[in-house]
Amino acid sequence: MLILRSKASKRPKYFPMKSIGFALVIAMLTPIFLFAEGSKDFRDYPGKRLWLDTRDPQQMKVYAAEGEFLNVGASHTAIAGGFFTVYRPDGIVAQVFDGTGTTAGLGIIFNDVQEIEGPTGGGTTNGAGYVPGVIPVPAGMGGAWTVVFDFPNFSVTNFDTLLNNQPWTRADNQKLNNRVILAWDITVTQGAAGNQGGTPVEGRVFTNEYISILNKNGNVTSPTFYVLSRAGFQYQVDFMDADPFRFPISANSRGLIEVDTSLNGNTVYSPLYESAQETDFTRSADPIDWIVNQRYLYEPQAEDFGPLINHKLFFNLPDPNMPNMALTTDIYRNNTHQTWLFNELEFLQLDSLYFFGANPGGEACNNPFYEFGNGGFFVTNTNIGGTVNIMIDINNNDSFDDPID
Repeated sequence: MLILRSKASKRPKYFPMKSIGFALVIAMLTPIFLFAEGSKDFRDYPGKRLWLDTRDPQQMKVYAAEGEFLNVGASHTAIAGGFFTVYRPDGIVAQVFDGTGTTAGLGIIFNDVQEIEGPTGGGTTNGAGYVPGVIPVPAGMGGAWTVVFDFPNFSVTNFDTLLNNQPWTRADNQKLNNRVILAWDITVTQGAAGNQGGTPVEGRVFTNEYISILNKNGNVTSPTFYVLSRAGFQYQVDFMDADPFRFPISANSRGLIEVDTSLNGNTVYSPLYESAQETDFTRSADPIDWIVNQRYLYEPQAEDFGPLINHKLFFNLPDPNMPNMALTTDIYRNNTHQTWLFNELEFLQLDSLYFFGANPGGEACNNPFYEFGNGGFFVTNTNIGGTVNIMIDINNNDSFDDPID
């Protein structure tokens, strides 16, 4: 269930889709740039730039293994108190970069050229990119790290819309704005930091909810995201000429939910398959307290809860070298847990199928016989759980649609 929460000027709505009807990603795409993973991934898409919105809390995730390096930067660092905080997988703050003290001059993206080139500025590389804020991943800290880009305070200040590929400078376009972030980057490198000759790895950065803004209607955009499900399915989601004003995106297993109870009293989370005004449902991470016949959206940034699964949004094709599980922390709920990452798809294999005749008064009938009036059971053995549909051509005419079938 893909949740598109399009916020217009007067009537914001959530738009759940009835099914994920997007094409399965089956081909690798050739990366255009060697470095950087973040806002630069939108630069070649048609339309206007998706500015990162700081009105609501959101947390970027990035998988990094022991011995690798996190290279981070943003256009708002040290403007209006702008900062970014890097959290270890166990939820402990690794470093705050705000352009002061020991972080002065680090993690600042000054223009579109640096955005494209990534964390190659300064150091031994001294390239055309930005000078990154670097965090080496120590022993025992491999996992999904968290990066939060934010300001100390939020205010509704105006900003200029830009085309995705339009040149920009921090001085002219980010300005003294404490509402939005023009550019951001999180790049994982191996062997060394990005500006020390490290080798970049793509497909590591993801989020459970991406909140951006174009500021005004009439500014269309056509970005692409990659959705990874817990089962290992990948979906390429192409937006065409979307005009959202404000553009929060998340993907989950149920969409908007109405709580119900089954005959045995168990809680049932029934998908609505329809849109609703924000005032008509509650966003919540506590399903245990949900009320029957009320509508909810399970918190997109929270840990999965039973059948309520938050899929992961990637900006590039997910790296298949990631493990299937990793430690991470939902910093807004202070919840450290194991999250799923890259899982190989398992396809159903039918190992055996036989009929087990029932005989209520004695021993079971020998397979495949049964006693008239007692019937029996079709038994399947498969490599994974699921549902098997059995259709029988009773009149043996090669059609399974006859009433007798």
